[in-house]
Amino acid sequence: LLGEHNRRNGAAAAAVARWMGLSDADITAGLRAATPVDGRLQLIASPAGAGPLILHDAYNANPSSMRE
Repeated sequence: LLGEHNRRNGAAAAAVARWMGLSDADITAGLRAATPVDGRLQLIASPAGAGPLILHDAYNANPSSMRE
């Protein structure tokens, strides 16, 4: 997931999971499986596949979320 805030969220989730006894492999697998909700910080390949990536972040767009 993109964004500094998601890095912090992932670290907090990993700490709680470790406290609950999950293995590092399980925590890693869980974090890698996380996907953004539709319209939130999604990287989309350009239609040609060789152009720039498109950042789709139109879900609940507001100044605070756009800065993140």
